[in-house]
Amino acid sequence: MEVQARSGPGGVADGGVFTSKACMNCGATQNLLKCSRCHQAWFCSVQCQKAYWPFHKSVCRRNDFADAIESTEPKFASWMRKHGKIAVLKDDEVERL
Repeated sequence: MEVQARSGPGGVADGGVFTSKACMNCGATQNLLKCSRCHQAWFCSVQCQKAYWPFHKSVCRRNDFADAIESTEPKFASWMRKHGKIAVLKDDEVERL
């Protein structure tokens, strides 16, 4: 389960890009886990993630390109997620993945 961007304790900039490593629901800063879908929001527990889901679901999107290159280029995949970038590829480039 993943979770919307409201200006809560976790900090969200314009466009839904999360700006701080804190629980989006309660603001805790220890023992955090990333949202398994968007890899951008942080939560301290499943309970906080479920409580925040009604707010997070409108901005929570899987980045299929970042997922595809995660094993070969983890830093680039992380950068794409952090900055909310989604790649647009030509047909012949898709075949390389």
